[in-house]
Amino acid sequence: MESNALTQIGEIIDFEIHLLDDSLLTAALGTPALSASMEVKVGDEYLIFGGPQLFCSMPNSDSSDFVGLFIVKCFQAVRVHTTREMEGSLIKVKLADGKIVGISSLENDNFFYPVGEFEKLEKGEDSDD
Repeated sequence: MESNALTQIGEIIDFEIHLLDDSLLTAALGTPALSASMEVKVGDEYLIFGGPQLFCSMPNSDSSDFVGLFIVKCFQAVRVHTTREMEGSLIKVKLADGKIVGISSLENDNFFYPVGEFEKLEKGEDSDD
């Protein structure tokens, strides 16, 4: 999907779920929203994969569940069952323009590209390839 992206090895430092409840966002959406992100060390840099700049979802809404999809796809790509297992794991990362655009286990090349997955979800397409 991201053919021009550079593949490197990174170490997962942290995985976080974010509550986005600032007054402007809550006023616009009518409820607080959630997001999730992964901090990955690539070389000497600490980069964020996902997060509020990329997506958010409102709990218990009829809109697309980007947070749930992001969490499930990260678990599948990294081949773990808990966030605790993620931390310290080495993974493949695809970099483009200094940002992580995709992640995969070291064991395979089944990359998770959230932008493409979220576009499919918004269009009502199946997110599984």
